[in-house]
Amino acid sequence: MSHSSGISYTNVWSWLKGTYPGLRKTTITYLALLVYGILSSQTLFLAEIARAFPIEALCRKHKHQLKRVGRALSTPFLTARQVFPALMRWAVAQAAQYSRVLVLIDYTTLGDRFTILWAAVNWRGRG
Repeated sequence: MSHSSGISYTNVWSWLKGTYPGLRKTTITYLALLVYGILSSQTLFLAEIARAFPIEALCRKHKHQLKRVGRALSTPFLTARQVFPALMRWAVAQAAQYSRVLVLIDYTTLGDRFTILWAAVNWRGRG
């Protein structure tokens, strides 16, 4: 299935597999579902991410898709420590190769429960 911007689930999955060659196939699949769902729904509401799953991943009931989002988020192999370094290498390589706008991405952990990922566009030396 293709998003209106031309993003397809297959392309997202392939890109992630190339960016994270050491991750398990199931972990790549969970991450691809999350990325595609977020890009398609343009929100971080879990129910909307689940609704935006590609046709290949649709379940008969929305609650089952929502459970898949929960399982994806609780995967022990999908941590900021695991995902962040390769994502940063890719972003810096893209900026250097294509002279694109650099998006600054960082994460912070609040207590033991929450990890927050944020992004900012670098504008005139400020993020």
